[in-house]
Amino acid sequence: MSENTGVERETLSITIPPGATEVTRWLVSAYCAPLAMRDSREEACELVEKTEREEYEGDVELFWHEQDPTVPGGPEELYAVEGGVEVTTEYTVAPITIRVGGEREPAPAAVRVIKDF
Repeated sequence: MSENTGVERETLSITIPPGATEVTRWLVSAYCAPLAMRDSREEACELVEKTEREEYEGDVELFWHEQDPTVPGGPEELYAVEGGVEVTTEYTVAPITIRVGGEREPAPAAVRVIKDF
């Protein structure tokens, strides 16, 4: 195993464009601790997969499971298969939606939401 410490915790921020009433970003977590935010599911998954691959010396297959199959597009957790053995990693990605004002009151200007967990 490498000396990889996993996904590093970042300051989490969401920027809402002018006039928007909501925006969705993807939250990367490990053991329920929020670590990073990305603009798309693909970017969030890439961050986690790159980190997780570094944990294995040989070939590893990574794949995502929906935590609740009845909620399409909901949180997913990463699994790894090495030598035919499947294990759950500590990582999940989940959509986070921030709503501003209300449907009839769009944000008057760019709004930056920063949450320090």
